Amino acid sequence: MMVGMFKRFKNFYFKKDTFNYVFFLSFFGVLFLLNTLHFLMSVQGSSSIRWFFWLYAVGELFLETLALMVVGRFLRKFIPQKFYYGYIGLIFVFLILQIMESVLIKLMDLSLIDAYYTVFGADFANFIELLELTEMGISTWIVVFVTLLLFPLLGIFLYKVSYKFCEKKQHTLKRGHLLNSILLAPLALLALDYHFHDRLKQEDYQVYKKTLPWKTTFFRAPSLQIPLASSLKPLQSAEEILQETALYDLKKEHRPNIYLFIVESLRGDYVTAETAPHLMDFQKNYISSDLALSGANATHCAWFSIFHAKYPFYWSYKDNPLFQRGSFPLHFLKKMGYKVHVYSAAQLRFYHFDEVIFGKNHALADTLKAFPHYGGRSASASDTFALQAFQTDLLHHETNGHCYIFFLDSTHFNYSWPDDFSTKFTPVGEVTWGQRLSNDPDKLCILKNRYKNSIAFVDELFHRALLSIKKKGGYEESIIIFSPDHGEEFKEEGRLFHASHLSSMQTTIPLFYKFGSLHKRLTLTSHLDIFPSILHYLDQDTRLLKYLDGYSIFDDTNRRFAIVGRYNSCLHPYEFLLHNGKDYLKLKLNKQEEIFKATALKVLGYYSQGNPIKASFSQVLEEFQEPLSKVFEIKP
Repeated sequence: MMVGMFKRFKNFYFKKDTFNYVFFLSFFGVLFLLNTLHFLMSVQGSSSIRWFFWLYAVGELFLETLALMVVGRFLRKFIPQKFYYGYIGLIFVFLILQIMESVLIKLMDLSLIDAYYTVFGADFANFIELLELTEMGISTWIVVFVTLLLFPLLGIFLYKVSYKFCEKKQHTLKRGHLLNSILLAPLALLALDYHFHDRLKQEDYQVYKKTLPWKTTFFRAPSLQIPLASSLKPLQSAEEILQETALYDLKKEHRPNIYLFIVESLRGDYVTAETAPHLMDFQKNYISSDLALSGANATHCAWFSIFHAKYPFYWSYKDNPLFQRGSFPLHFLKKMGYKVHVYSAAQLRFYHFDEVIFGKNHALADTLKAFPHYGGRSASASDTFALQAFQTDLLHHETNGHCYIFFLDSTHFNYSWPDDFSTKFTPVGEVTWGQRLSNDPDKLCILKNRYKNSIAFVDELFHRALLSIKKKGGYEESIIIFSPDHGEEFKEEGRLFHASHLSSMQTTIPLFYKFGSLHKRLTLTSHLDIFPSILHYLDQDTRLLKYLDGYSIFDDTNRRFAIVGRYNSCLHPYEFLLHNGKDYLKLKLNKQEEIFKATALKVLGYYSQGNPIKASFSQVLEEFQEPLSKVFEIKP
């Protein structure tokens, strides 16, 4: 019996099979090339870390290709031919999806799962808004989806063409060699991982594991973990807040006009005397900070942090019903006697944020005028229309008792300014995919120049608004706040635009305050401080601040800190920065899909003045226990 089994195994081991080696080598070769280019162009971590993940990616890709070959050989033998060709079509779709994911990771650190939730995570109306946001026509998207549906047929066609070539020039492969490869390759990866994993930094591991075909390794990178007695402190219900504050007499006789400018994608170090002279003058004359941080590195969570003055991880699309009353700071302003006027170039309906901010049916907005840049209209044209509408309304309004909110979009990619506005920064041109994917400084220069010109135009619009306010009267006592939603990156740390990772380029913003003629220099401020400061200034009391998470810039009794959430499509952010103005932690809740059930915080990195430092668990807690305890319940 044993002899018979040995003979059968020997026959199996030495038997030769033919494969469509052109098709499967092409599959491997395309993905090998993409992975190699990605790691060559990466800047995260040391070269040894990049080599480790490149080898790991190649090993997983090798195993993936072998597995597809073996499964295909089995199916070809035992199922009808039409089903086998269906399998080949799926392999080609799988290849295309991996190519798409490689591009997404390179540009924005987004996996296909992340992209899926971004596109399809909300309702159909939001999907249509997203199509408009991309500034590509519906017909273009129809062509894209039809093309995707045709990919399986293209894969089958390429397989048949390459198969004919392989029949003419046959190469056989012993099953034993295939078996050895399938057994030895995982062992090689295991040995590599065992030898290297304890040298990995948690932050590098989180970045590079997304580039692996299987998104994981045998061993995880070591990390500090902060155990939680319970997760995030729950939100107080809208009904409770409204019931409690109904007892407050908030009516004010003195109601200076409030002007809140929210600008898209504007990073702090790009606001200079050259790009934005009017903003620089405004900064010098009033209140600014050594460091100003956004509430998140993406628009919707940043808007939530501004208008609700709550930590960004309290928002997700599925929780929108919790916020159908709108922003509580705006409720408080309405009780003080303010009228709220909104002028928006941004698509406020994205994720239904018009209701998250202004309530169902825009109940908190006395007027809301939207000029979205759909179709052929540029963002700069929409901004111009918004400003003109404000200037017209201002002529008929009093010099007190009004809150004006602007959403300006010229600095949103593709970055726009009118044809009749001076192009100060050159060269410029239309943005191409080559520029987006390239690390060539000359190609990035075109993107940066477009960005600078759009900043110059926003600066001019801000100047025109200030002139109109001064002409109307009431400027001296007015409250004026200028804030972007987040920053913008140009591959300084390997990513483009925003919503990818928590770099200083994406999170540091020019946040400027004017409260009458007060002048003050802050060390740290963030989005969460905007409305607490407004309410404290108007109410001359801190009683309303207990319902908000931010600080008033006029309250010097608390030790300041800021939290910045990382984009997670329409889901709760689970990764964030905790910053005290000098040092910061990068943290991650250990339950990514259910953050309110998290049992620990994983420390991804500890930084001082932007530089990574090594620290023990006790050192981390010593410096950050106070702010951590205000947000979480830390286990003793």
